[in-house]
Amino acid sequence: MRITTYLLALSLGATLALTGCQTAIEEGQVGSGSAYWQSMQNKVNEIDNLLCRGKIGVISTQGRFSLNYVLDMQAKDEYTLNLTTALGSQAAVFKRDKDTYTLLADGKVEQGTSLAKLFAKRFATAFPEAEFVDILLAKKQEGMVFDEELKPLGLNLFPYQFLYSKYSSYQGLALPSEILMRSPELELKIVLNSVERI
Repeated sequence: MRITTYLLALSLGATLALTGCQTAIEEGQVGSGSAYWQSMQNKVNEIDNLLCRGKIGVISTQGRFSLNYVLDMQAKDEYTLNLTTALGSQAAVFKRDKDTYTLLADGKVEQGTSLAKLFAKRFATAFPEAEFVDILLAKKQEGMVFDEELKPLGLNLFPYQFLYSKYSSYQGLALPSEILMRSPELELKIVLNSVERI
């Protein structure tokens, strides 16, 4: 009971911190050429500190809805992903602390071995067994597809397919600003609205 109270208090503190006023980093255009995209891949793979905001449109067997997200990454294996509804109410808070994942929702705390399992439990729909932050940032991983300039085009995690349909530059780093995902049970449109720390 004590740990549950502690985690809920921690979640509230994280939520208040995440909703605080931040200054967005100016969005710019990405470059081109294989040297540019190889350099970007190396830099993106080293990101270990990030605060960004965006929206996720969801179409699943449970219906159609949208969520706002705030990702606060403190280290490569430590982050908080805060999801709220379009009306601003809390949908879920996912936390990763090294190999431990925690879901805080509806006043309850659950732990698991991956965000995918907790996401499936919370939203009653399957999600690929891959690190969400790596997908969000287009970090190099198995199943990634590149064009002739080594620009990441998408990710095949059968039966899930991700398409990086738009990139933007933030402090010289090219990040996906629109990602489309499709599977037999789920469709997502993930839009990056702002980066406030990187």
